[in-house]
Amino acid sequence: MLKIAKILDKTISGVIRKFKTTPYGSDAVYMEQYHGGGDDYNPPEQIKALSSNVGSNPRDGVLFLFRDNIERKSEPGEKRFYSTDTSGIKVAAEIHLKNNGDVVIVPTGKILTSGTWEHNGELKVSGTVTGAVIVAENGASGTYSNSVTTESGIVTGGA
Repeated sequence: MLKIAKILDKTISGVIRKFKTTPYGSDAVYMEQYHGGGDDYNPPEQIKALSSNVGSNPRDGVLFLFRDNIERKSEPGEKRFYSTDTSGIKVAAEIHLKNNGDVVIVPTGKILTSGTWEHNGELKVSGTVTGAVIVAENGASGTYSNSVTTESGIVTGGA
């Protein structure tokens, strides 16, 4: 039988995350988190989740399908992933796969990447591009903030 449980406390030991919970209608018990492969979700305390037992042993409690208090924005056919602050009240970062084909990435901090980033198509930047070395290849043209001007990937003026 499924029960709604409130998370009170949690511990992590290697690959296992255990929660002290209070399933509605029972005393506090410890349950192990189960989720889809490749997921690592560490829910804030004081949110609700579905819980159950594996077989009939109450010591084999599992917790899954968490519910937070974040406003739902996805339209039909959309998928939205997000993280919250430690209180579980505010969205900290989100990736929204829109039903029109757009992918919207909204951080409240930085977007950090490593490896090689390849892009085909237009890249429109509203703001600045900075780096230790910026290479203007394949016909890049424009004037940069330090007054260097390029034409077709070649510096044509400035210092």
